Amino acid sequence: MLSDVIKKYGGEKMDPLDVYKDIFRIGEGFVQKEYEDSGSFKANPIAYYKNENEDHGHFRIMFEDKFEEIYQNELVNADFCVMNGLTYFGAKYTSDRASKMCAMIFDIDGVTD
Repeated sequence: MLSDVIKKYGGEKMDPLDVYKDIFRIGEGFVQKEYEDSGSFKANPIAYYKNENEDHGHFRIMFEDKFEEIYQNELVNADFCVMNGLTYFGAKYTSDRASKMCAMIFDIDGVTD
């Protein structure tokens, strides 16, 4: 099994919220808070989610002080959700708005050995 291979090399199963909290240093002031004054030069992760019964998906700015709430109430329950390891300025998910690359993330669910 793939999980055995991962454990063999020191990997362990983790909750996605814990992974994102670690990547984006939630609680350390690295990511902007919802009503924080502009000019602090902080950026935010942006999540995208979509449900099967909807015509289009939704982008969510992941503010530090709302991160866990948004994750638990919107992202976990979505039919599809993705959040990469970059932070962005503003609400645009484009390369010219990218700020910092905090991690490269590879989702390996459903991959065979």
